[in-house]
Amino acid sequence: MLTCKQAVDLASTSLETPLPRWQRWQLRLHLLMCRHCRRYLKQLHFLRQLSVAMKSRIKTIGLSVAARERIAKKLQQHPDTGL
Repeated sequence: MLTCKQAVDLASTSLETPLPRWQRWQLRLHLLMCRHCRRYLKQLHFLRQLSVAMKSRIKTIGLSVAARERIAKKLQQHPDTGL
C-alpha cells in the first residue's frame, strides 16, 4: 500500500512519463481510498492544462517579443510545468 507521499510522487511522475503497470495499479488503488490525493491529482491536471493554455495565449496578451521569450524560457526550464 502506498503512502500519500509516494502516491504524490507517482502522480507527478506520471505526468511526465508513463508508469509501469504495477505502479499505475498501486496509484489507482491508493486514489480509490484517498480523497486528498484524488483532489491533489485533479489540481495537478488543472494546473497543467492552465499552463498549456497560457502558453498558447501568451502571444495575444500584448507583451513585447523579448518578454514573451523570457516567459517561454522560464516555463521550459521549470520541471513541474511539463512543457
